[in-house]
Amino acid sequence: MNKKEVCIIIEKVLKLKEGTVNENSTASDIENWDSLGHISLIMYLDTNYNDITKDKPEYMTATSVDDLYQAGLKDIEYIN
Repeated sequence: MNKKEVCIIIEKVLKLKEGTVNENSTASDIENWDSLGHISLIMYLDTNYNDITKDKPEYMTATSVDDLYQAGLKDIEYIN
């Protein structure tokens, strides 16, 4: 998965307009990326990517597109 695909996932899960999230976006830039939004992201990733966050605490503390990418999304194939 590339960073653009991470952006697409964030937009989808947080119900944001396409193009709202970019590769440099952080949680503080995105109104819907609050604690509940973050839980929604984690649930989406676990549901769609075989519990990917289970053994990686980095996902729980991720606060940016890059954090999610570096936590392990870079190593998986994007599913739309």
